[in-house]
Amino acid sequence: MRERLRKSSQLKWIKLTLALAISSTVVGLRQLGILQYWEWQGIDLMFQLRPAEKVDRRIIIVGFTNDDMRSLGDSRLSDAQIAQLIKVIKQGKPRAIGLDIFRDHPIGSGHQALMTLFQTTPNLYGIGKQTGIKGDPDYDLIDPPPIPQAQIADVSAALDGDDVQRRAFLYPVTQKQQIPSLGLFLAYEYLYAEGISPQKSTRGGLLDLRKATFYRFRNQTGPYVRTNDKSYQILMNWRKASFKVVSVTEVLSEKVSPQIFQERLVIIGGFAPKLGDQFLTPFNRGIGASPRKMYGSEAQAQLSSMVISAAIDERPLVKVWYEPWISLGIFGWGGVTFLVLNYFNRQWLKILIFLVGSSGLLGTISYLAFLDAIWLPLIPALLVLWTVGIILSGLDYEWGRRVDLIKIRQLNHELKKLTEKLEKKIEYRQIYKDNMLQYQHVSQQIYPDLENIAIPFEM
Repeated sequence: MRERLRKSSQLKWIKLTLALAISSTVVGLRQLGILQYWEWQGIDLMFQLRPAEKVDRRIIIVGFTNDDMRSLGDSRLSDAQIAQLIKVIKQGKPRAIGLDIFRDHPIGSGHQALMTLFQTTPNLYGIGKQTGIKGDPDYDLIDPPPIPQAQIADVSAALDGDDVQRRAFLYPVTQKQQIPSLGLFLAYEYLYAEGISPQKSTRGGLLDLRKATFYRFRNQTGPYVRTNDKSYQILMNWRKASFKVVSVTEVLSEKVSPQIFQERLVIIGGFAPKLGDQFLTPFNRGIGASPRKMYGSEAQAQLSSMVISAAIDERPLVKVWYEPWISLGIFGWGGVTFLVLNYFNRQWLKILIFLVGSSGLLGTISYLAFLDAIWLPLIPALLVLWTVGIILSGLDYEWGRRVDLIKIRQLNHELKKLTEKLEKKIEYRQIYKDNMLQYQHVSQQIYPDLENIAIPFEM
């Protein structure tokens, strides 16, 4: 009995050591960035499974489409055409206009008219791109148009290693003069009209808008472990809805009334695949039909919508776990799995129900939390749950098999001893039987002689 308890205690320590080792391995893999891609996939899936949201009618996009190119006979808008487009939009009295088309040099006629329009329209913003690699044909820096500094915005995109945009710049470069992203600048204009001004938080100079605090993205944030966290970046809480889009031709030909732009933010940008201004987002990994990439003007609209909705509608911003809490959570799940499997020792059906049920519970909790924009480390938790579960179950099986084998050997040994005893007893019985038979035979021979001897005495 004491030996059995000693071996049982030894097995528990081995299983605990294995559970800790597996949890440490998962933490190590995560720190090396090996799980990062799968965690991104998990976030993308959560966005896709979210219910559809209402269209944000505070924003409208004027898209330069394929039909516009065919109608105008060119794949680029001239400065004169852009100036005419802005004049029509201004008639509707929008809160702000964002020109999401690069104009670092004149194109066609009308350049001076366009520059004059910038001078006389303080709520009109042009763009540049101050992040990238100078001289690189794909990632080169792009200068803004020669307009007042207060009207220059940036459209740099923060892309992950799989070229999916899950983050956004508020201020792309912090060491130089701070130039807000176009989406942020437009959101400011909308909020100013609502009496809301940006404030610097007392918590490290973060941006505050009413009750919304825009926490700066840092490495070791949520699913990220090896990502550039320079500049003022935030995690995007993408809105699962499209924005209203009208084409350039519809505006210039007055097929839509300028009144459609009243009190709205207007973003003018490319809306045709051949222009190349498209980005992968979490929605691009959709289930079923092939998803469509998001245009740059839509990405800026998403940023504006997120900022405005956080300040006015109290729509939540993405909240994540940080280190060391993520690693502690991984160890916690490893410990829970060890305790349950130790309790359900070799009860395979119960163990399977626990693993499947826990996976479903983790997925459900993560999804419900993500509906409130809270990211939980689902992928590492599932990995440690199943790895610990399978390996400890395998150890229990092998340990139990060996214990059963030892028991069988012991039973065989005891059976052999018992057989030997039985054989000896049978042998003794056979000897006794043989003796009795011999005695009976002798008795039968002697008895008549004894009777003959006894008769004379009786006479």
